[in-house]
Amino acid sequence: MDKFSHIRAACSAQIIVTTHACFQRSMVKIPVIVDSELHRQLSVREALLRLSHLVRQRCLP
Repeated sequence: MDKFSHIRAACSAQIIVTTHACFQRSMVKIPVIVDSELHRQLSVREALLRLSHLVRQRCLP
């Protein structure tokens, strides 16, 4: 298991849970193919919005 295995696992996961800070500020640190294009720098927000069927925000009380 290497330090990027969680990112590779997320690419095929049915459900991804992340923090608001990660969604807003983090970058995917490995090359990702999205819409047949290789992206070497991709924000977590863009990756999730482009690769997911549904993105839902949960507000805590």
